[in-house]
Amino acid sequence: MKGRLSDIFRYSTHIYKAVLVAGSVLVLLYFFPQRESFPYRYAKGQLWRYPDLYAPMDFSVDEAADAVRKRKDSVLQTTPAFIREIPVDTQAVFRRIAGELRPASRWQLFGKPASVKAAHQAFSALYRHQIVRGMPDSLLRHPVWLRRGKQVMMLDSTGFLTLEGIKPFLEKHLDKLPPDERRRVMAAFFKHVKPTAEFDDAYTRKFLTTALESVRPAKKFYYKGERLASTGERLSDAQVRALDTLKQIYARDQRNFGWIRLGFVLIVLTLFALFLFYLYLYEEPIYTNNAALTLIFINILLVSVMVFVVQRYWPFYVFAVPFIILPVIVQTFFNRRVALFALVIGVVIASLGVTETTTYGLVQMTAGLAALLSMRDMTSRSQMFLSIMRVVVVYAVVYTGYMLVRQGDWAGLDWRIFLLFLLSGILAVVLMHELILLFEKMFGLASDVSLLELLNTNNKLLRNLAEKAPGTFQHSVQVANLAEAIANELGANALLVRVGALYHDIGKMKNPKYFTENQTSGINPHENLPPVESARIIIRHVLDGIEMARKNNLPERIIDFIRTHHGRGLVYYFYNKAKEQNEEVNPEDFRYPGPDPFSKETAILMMADSVEAASKSLARPTAEQIDNLVDQIIERQLQEGLLMNSDLSLKEISKAKKVLKSKLKNIYHLRVAYPGMK
Repeated sequence: MKGRLSDIFRYSTHIYKAVLVAGSVLVLLYFFPQRESFPYRYAKGQLWRYPDLYAPMDFSVDEAADAVRKRKDSVLQTTPAFIREIPVDTQAVFRRIAGELRPASRWQLFGKPASVKAAHQAFSALYRHQIVRGMPDSLLRHPVWLRRGKQVMMLDSTGFLTLEGIKPFLEKHLDKLPPDERRRVMAAFFKHVKPTAEFDDAYTRKFLTTALESVRPAKKFYYKGERLASTGERLSDAQVRALDTLKQIYARDQRNFGWIRLGFVLIVLTLFALFLFYLYLYEEPIYTNNAALTLIFINILLVSVMVFVVQRYWPFYVFAVPFIILPVIVQTFFNRRVALFALVIGVVIASLGVTETTTYGLVQMTAGLAALLSMRDMTSRSQMFLSIMRVVVVYAVVYTGYMLVRQGDWAGLDWRIFLLFLLSGILAVVLMHELILLFEKMFGLASDVSLLELLNTNNKLLRNLAEKAPGTFQHSVQVANLAEAIANELGANALLVRVGALYHDIGKMKNPKYFTENQTSGINPHENLPPVESARIIIRHVLDGIEMARKNNLPERIIDFIRTHHGRGLVYYFYNKAKEQNEEVNPEDFRYPGPDPFSKETAILMMADSVEAASKSLARPTAEQIDNLVDQIIERQLQEGLLMNSDLSLKEISKAKKVLKSKLKNIYHLRVAYPGMK
């Protein structure tokens, strides 16, 4: 039992993260908008008894089935019949006919059998047509096209005869012969006449199939916001078909909603997993701080749920949701990288729940980026309002550009959307400040507003520091000035650095006389202590400072400065003193608990604190001495790897050294010695 409890406590932070992710997914799933069933009853010719109905999304309506059937019937009636030529020796055919007529003919005309002469005339007329074999009676009135290899030519109605049509044709051309002779001639024709073409059934069927397949229902497109029915209007056939299509869309979405929810869960779980993995790799202090994680997840849930609720009940107003509060609040408490990641997650989740997924995602992503860039300073409502107005302009520009790309003209713009953008900005101004204060109280985190309050030197903690350790207080003020100047030069959070510098040494209040800046009487209590004990007292001020800070409810962002301002460095003075007494000294007994600085701001404080403290050892400093001092201290920190985990580059460290040298020279009133001056 004890083993199980110990395992639970050991993995409690991981269990909490799993519960946080699972709970967030369940909340999002509960509010994920499901399209309602189609609530209207209607019929063709009836009056529309409901309020005006507008298309909730873009959709298309197929042509009526009767109209499609009529067009197919027309194709069936006008599809041509195809015939293909058959090679025939017409002279041989006529010789056989003539040979059968000569022996028995008694009716002479100019010494030549009259039947043969009449047969020749009829034969010539007959073979001026295509004589077709196998033509169905149903196609006799259709156009007839003759195929000659790859060529196709159309025949008129007199351009072909079927074998069945030969009889009336011959009777017409042999009407001058006596009846008996005419029958004998026609019998010879029927016996020997050969067709010159035959019906091409396979090609005709193929052509007909292709023609019928090309008859597809025409589509009428309806765009979001287009009016489908007005109150009191009598419904036409086209309106009924549009309503039927809309009803089918609603029914299909309800049938597929289970799969839709599963897909939504898979996407959300993937996003949260990637986010946690990013924090684990690059933002470990946030990853290990469950309160910070909870704050980020709450903000993602807050904006997503607002979007889902508005989409379900008031879909037109979905752009009025103040979505940009998500990246701004996260940036206020953490940093821009985490805020950007949270913005991406929030935009993807919210976009999955709205009808216009692409439009909403593009507009909110762009506006969120604009908010991150323009809303760095949250110290006053006026600055916040100006920044929000810039974001509203970005909203409008991006929405206009996207609609022009999609529609190709200005007709697709809904000018009411611009009012929703303005409303979104106003709501963001109203909510943002109050939410930041609420989250500060809930999670013990610090925003710029709280940092400004902590700058007040009349607050209890700083006042006690000034009374109990006045030298430390003055040292902290000087370090704050140096660190703030470096932060401004490097583009870091100068306000955070200054506040961190003011509070970084509050632990010295517990034993102020053990620190040189507070030893005004000339008595040094370390003289009567072994070096290892002195080092323990010096190191202890970091842990005492963390304890005091938490007791006085200082934000974790400020406590980070207390923990890291010495990193894992050595107390060199007492370490070297101990080595003089005994070569076998354990350096871990003289090492601060750390951790090393893990951000630009904490690294800046370490550099400023070390340089300012060391500069007090210079009795009459010169410009050259200050330059050498700064270079030596920063170089030693680099060699020991104390700045390795910070975000500072070598170029930024070089800039920091220049600022430190310049500021220290100003503090000690050093001037360039001009020629002729003593």
